[in-house]
Amino acid sequence: MKHFIKLLLLTSPILFPSFECSDNITNPTEYPEGYQFDIPWPSLADSPWPMYRGNPQSTGRSRESLNIQGIVEWEYVNQGGQLNSSIVIDKDSNIYVPFHYGSSWGGTHILGKNGKLKKILDSNYFCGTTPIIAADGSFYNWSQNHGITCYNPDKTVRWFYSVNSTARTSNLNIGLDGIIYFLDNHTLFALGKDGVLKWSLQDDRFSSWPYALTTFSPDGETLYVPGEFNKAAIYAVDISTKTIKWSFGQGNSEWSVVDSYGNIYVSTSIDSINSGQIGLFSLNTDGAIRWFNENRPTKQITLDRYGNIFFIGDSLYSLDYSGKLRWSKEYIPVDAPLTSDNWGNVYLVYVLAIDEFHLMKISNEGNINFDITLNKDSGDSPALGNNRIYLPSGKRDIIYSIK
Repeated sequence: MKHFIKLLLLTSPILFPSFECSDNITNPTEYPEGYQFDIPWPSLADSPWPMYRGNPQSTGRSRESLNIQGIVEWEYVNQGGQLNSSIVIDKDSNIYVPFHYGSSWGGTHILGKNGKLKKILDSNYFCGTTPIIAADGSFYNWSQNHGITCYNPDKTVRWFYSVNSTARTSNLNIGLDGIIYFLDNHTLFALGKDGVLKWSLQDDRFSSWPYALTTFSPDGETLYVPGEFNKAAIYAVDISTKTIKWSFGQGNSEWSVVDSYGNIYVSTSIDSINSGQIGLFSLNTDGAIRWFNENRPTKQITLDRYGNIFFIGDSLYSLDYSGKLRWSKEYIPVDAPLTSDNWGNVYLVYVLAIDEFHLMKISNEGNINFDITLNKDSGDSPALGNNRIYLPSGKRDIIYSIK
């Protein structure tokens, strides 16, 4: 891991805003502690938002320095369809939207940057999923009670892998070598780029929750798997030996987030801290506790470029890289995972009334930049790219493009 971090410091692009105007940045030690480099991931598309939460570490952070003003540019309405997951963006700025119709029909709608429909790929089964777009332009999608389909760049079917499952592609992940990982029925599966199962690891301690989210270490060697509610919260799986290296916590977690240095963030509890109440833990790569915050995240956190953490609990909190409180704001009824852009602005989706939800942009310092009201109901995690935020509605037939 140390060799990987040194390589990352030397090869990653210069993206930290306060250094962007410098002409002579040669010493990586000039970066502040906790500065978050983008992790090179050659198996993923070089696009603004190629998978759920943006990357295999599930940070919910865009690589772009966005300048979003809160203006609704367009709405895409799919009458009769529903959207139960999130959306992704390919390298040509096309937007992939997974819809379903009732319990037996669904597919992916591909929109241009202007919001106009380009193509519908019917899956013939319920499609409540988030695609993953690979480096070669192919993409993977899931149909519930059916399986995984790999589409060629021209949108023809490359292969299909049958899985009788209720899992969602929000828990699909992709390794550095392009192997697809998914968790289903207490089993971790590794599926090759050719659609052939490489291996599987069954363990009754692994989560059976269909929305459980796996995350990768920055070196691609460890996959973090959520546990069942009455087991440990997280299991560190060595994908080369196919063994569990360590576990931590007492259930309660559907997700984890991993930073550029391999530190893991997870919401769980242990008996010896905070009277066994749930809070936010930051762990080292060996599972040892870095720090603990007693406030319980109710939605998935996001990390900004500086290594600051943002999460919603009984208030909106921002912690620094060492876990110290930066600021807090009064409670906001956030209804989707938090996202952030390269400048450190945070985007909150929250609900105040039936058929009304809001998008709020908060600066890195905790100031409200805008707060706009939208129709319908909030959906899953937004996607950021093209200097826009694409926001799914939960009830459930609208995608908003906000610039």
